[in-house]
Amino acid sequence: MKKKKTASLLFQILGIALLTLIYFATGKLGLIFPYMGSNITLFWPPAGIALAALMVWGFWCWPGIFLGALLVNLTTGDLTLFTASLIALGNTLGPVSGAILLKQVVNFKNDFSRNRDLLAFTLIVPGCMLLPSSLGVLALFISDNLIADQIQQAWLGWWFGDIVGIWIFAPLILVWWIHYKNKPTSPEAVKVEFILILIICVVIAWVVFGSVFALGDLQLSLAFLVFPPLIWACLRIGTVDAVLAATIISMIAAWGTAQGLGPFVNGSLTLDHFILCIFVATNMMIACSITGLQTARKNVHRDLVNSELRLRLALTAANEGLWDLNVQTGEVSVNPEYALMLGYAPHTFVETKSKWQERLHPEDQERVCRIYHEYISGLREDYQVEFRQLTQQGAWKWILSHGKLVEYDDQNRPLRMLGIHTDIEERKTREIALKKSEEALNHSLEELKVSEKHQRELRILAEREQSRMGALLAAMNIGILFEDNERRVEYVNPAFLRMWLVNEHDDLTGLPTKIVLEKSTERFAQPTHASKFVLNVMHTHEISERFELELSDGRMLTQLSYPVTDAEGRLLGRLWIYEDITQERQTAQQLLYLAERDPLTGLYNRHRFQEQLESLIANCLRSRGKFALLYFDLDDFKYINDTFGHSAGDTVLVRAAGEISSIIRQIEIFARLGGDEFAILSIIHPEEEINVLPSRIITAISSIPLRFHGRNIRLTSSLGVAIFPEHGETTEDLIAHADTAMYQAKNQGKNTWAIYDSARDDSEAMLQRMTWRSRIAQALEQDLFELHFQGIYLTSDKMLSHIEALIRMRDLERSGHLIMPGQFIPIAEKSGQILDIDRWVVKECIEKLANDLSMPPLAINISGRTFDEPSLPLYIRKLLMERGVEPGRLIIELTETAAVSDIQDAQRFIESIHQSGCKVCLDDFGSGFSTFGYLKYLGVEILKIDGLFITDLHNNRDNQVFVKAMVDVAHGLGKITVAEYVEDEDTFRMVKKLGIDLVQGYNFGRPSKTLPK
Repeated sequence: MKKKKTASLLFQILGIALLTLIYFATGKLGLIFPYMGSNITLFWPPAGIALAALMVWGFWCWPGIFLGALLVNLTTGDLTLFTASLIALGNTLGPVSGAILLKQVVNFKNDFSRNRDLLAFTLIVPGCMLLPSSLGVLALFISDNLIADQIQQAWLGWWFGDIVGIWIFAPLILVWWIHYKNKPTSPEAVKVEFILILIICVVIAWVVFGSVFALGDLQLSLAFLVFPPLIWACLRIGTVDAVLAATIISMIAAWGTAQGLGPFVNGSLTLDHFILCIFVATNMMIACSITGLQTARKNVHRDLVNSELRLRLALTAANEGLWDLNVQTGEVSVNPEYALMLGYAPHTFVETKSKWQERLHPEDQERVCRIYHEYISGLREDYQVEFRQLTQQGAWKWILSHGKLVEYDDQNRPLRMLGIHTDIEERKTREIALKKSEEALNHSLEELKVSEKHQRELRILAEREQSRMGALLAAMNIGILFEDNERRVEYVNPAFLRMWLVNEHDDLTGLPTKIVLEKSTERFAQPTHASKFVLNVMHTHEISERFELELSDGRMLTQLSYPVTDAEGRLLGRLWIYEDITQERQTAQQLLYLAERDPLTGLYNRHRFQEQLESLIANCLRSRGKFALLYFDLDDFKYINDTFGHSAGDTVLVRAAGEISSIIRQIEIFARLGGDEFAILSIIHPEEEINVLPSRIITAISSIPLRFHGRNIRLTSSLGVAIFPEHGETTEDLIAHADTAMYQAKNQGKNTWAIYDSARDDSEAMLQRMTWRSRIAQALEQDLFELHFQGIYLTSDKMLSHIEALIRMRDLERSGHLIMPGQFIPIAEKSGQILDIDRWVVKECIEKLANDLSMPPLAINISGRTFDEPSLPLYIRKLLMERGVEPGRLIIELTETAAVSDIQDAQRFIESIHQSGCKVCLDDFGSGFSTFGYLKYLGVEILKIDGLFITDLHNNRDNQVFVKAMVDVAHGLGKITVAEYVEDEDTFRMVKKLGIDLVQGYNFGRPSKTLPK
């Protein structure tokens, strides 16, 4: 290591010394070519050499630039050390700054193979050369070697000279160095064409810039004569040779201009110098750009040839044939290995689909053609089939064929299919031989079964199986009793003894079955009924019915028995099975209660209320009775939720439910329909007044004392009344009219109640619906919708799983205000505009996925009305294919209520979405808890639990039981669970404890236009 460091340091010292000498020599050389009648040199070779050295060797060689410049300055004129050093500093800073910008900022490649490299060189070099010209002129002015009138001319001459010097020498050195590093081991012969082109370039340049012909005003046009042979050189010979030709042309042009010859001499030093600078830059840019393009083209061609060669070698080595099928015409292009595999000469072999089918073995034709057509029709995900092909020699050869459709037309019809054929003859031969060996071995084993040795092995195996069976029965939680034909006990497992509280040390073997339970200390809750069925069956050859036994301690057992027969059907006895279902029965009862009850308030839920309403309508129709539907919500409840949080909102709902429950009669039905909406069914007797109960409700709610965060909150409500049968004879009419009456009450100033008034309903409701329809139409036309995003995270490590897209509408009436979907989605669903909104959301989300490949999967909400739109899955599939988006990155969310309300349409829609490759999530899961059976018909992958059960989860025992049941059901069906409304760490810890897989809520971030991380 030390020797390497010493050698590297020695190399750098020698390099700095060499650069110093080269800089000094070329600087002196440049000074001998001043412009006629002046002491200003037209080009400064050391500038180009210095920049090239920094680009090739690195920044360590900058001392050589400074020392070389210092020597030139000290040996030229009567300059002081300070002036010479300041000029040398500028000469050093210019190339160093240029090299830094080219190498470290724009990642410049020295062979000019990229257009951006040439552009960067053109822009950076003039800018960096401002440093040496400015510092040099400043040094001369300070030292009184330059008067003020000469500053502009000296500064421009210095700047142009540095630029010309860099353009003449730097490209040549850079491309030569690249060529030197990559040169072949054997020396290349000098081409005659190169010598001819070089002679032509020199002759034309000498003619143009040596003023061989005096053409007057046409002299300037002669400068363009050098470009055709230069372009010829760039296209025909190598990069180094072409740049060398351009360098020679530029040097001849600089020499001629310095001598007062050529088209650039107009008598003005600055103008002549500027024209020369433009010409040299153009000359070198032509050479570098064309040769760079040629180099890039050759590299691409070389890589393509190498790639094709590697593919051919790989296919040859793997003994695989490549085929390219035109699905529409049946024409097939194959590689030579394909033909050789079948024994044909590659140069004469012509393949088509029909010829391929003719060569199939008769036993394989129907199967192979069916698989092919199923794949072409989209019924199969992949094409892979084994078959036998007839070779030219007349033998059958086994082939394994893989293929894939790679091109479709505008109507999504397949056009082109690529694949490979693999010779599997050896493998099939081995398989057939192995199969024959297995058949022979099986035959031998059959013969060994009759031998005595095999009988002993079977006996030992039976004993082991009996031991394992005994261990299994002992470990089971199901009680087992086996009796013989005489109804005596042959075996009981420990679970039976524990279940019936029989002493485990009592030996029951041989006892009559009927007296077994006499040893039990347990008693039946209904002894007379149980004695008819316990350990009793009417026909010994039948399976007994499942019978439930309720014990005095509250436990519930099930009894079931099976006859046990031998191989010939002779009865050996009976097997009695007992199972303790106490916990399952309690859970079922609790789930039944929760299925009908709101988990937060304990009131009837919407499902149960709907049943009660339908039953009450039927009864009143028969008896001609009357009842009132009271429909009310809490005024400004959203303000409480948004200001004090969902926990405060839940407290308000519970308090309100409790107060109202205390003032209604037991015969009246009280339910929470969702959110802050409540309903009461009250039978109206002839002597009763309808206004009593609504007034008491309004008063009771307004009297509830509430205080949050040190602030007193006054709670009020608005209540609407619809009377049966005056205001409707169906559930839909009564609910709609009660809801309308509630909003009529709100229009009266809230904290009041109103009976449905049909006259007010028509004008106001219609006006509101028409206004929202026009606003939605305007939003669709003027692109006023926008998407906000909220992350969904893993409970295991809080890493982002995927993102949900949420739609918002910009309000034109209030700038900067967004309208939440709850305000316009219900109207859109009724008017049919929801279909256009769904398509807008789908298109926007797929565009975002296509534009950001690193974006996690995106979930979008689809309305239940979309079930009536069978073209939406096709629309989704088309957009995914057009934008090249992986279907697995898109998740479709459907609400549970929408899916359950029309299960068949939901099934068809979900199946179509799955065919597109997307996943499906069931949103608001649990709102239809009483119909869990539908889950086995809906092939959804993700279940998002209704946020109603997650809010205040850690304080609500009923919700915890409910959520745990939902998680168990979901995991049992192999589905992923998501909890929404997770607003704090306590709730997060609780849902994680309950086994929920993913979480979403304010605890992880509110919805926003920016993507979550």
